[in-house]
Amino acid sequence: FYNNHRTHLALNKDSPIPSPILKPPQDGKGKLVSTPVLGGLYHTYSYDNVA
Repeated sequence: FYNNHRTHLALNKDSPIPSPILKPPQDGKGKLVSTPVLGGLYHTYSYDNVA
């Protein structure tokens, strides 16, 4: 079992499933949102559209 979000020494500090590079929306109207994982031990980030 691999945690898909963290790095692994056996994989040369890479994750088993690469994550896409997070880029802000081109119009500059996106809001960066943090989502807790494992009770807040890790966080994932995404942009929400702001109207």
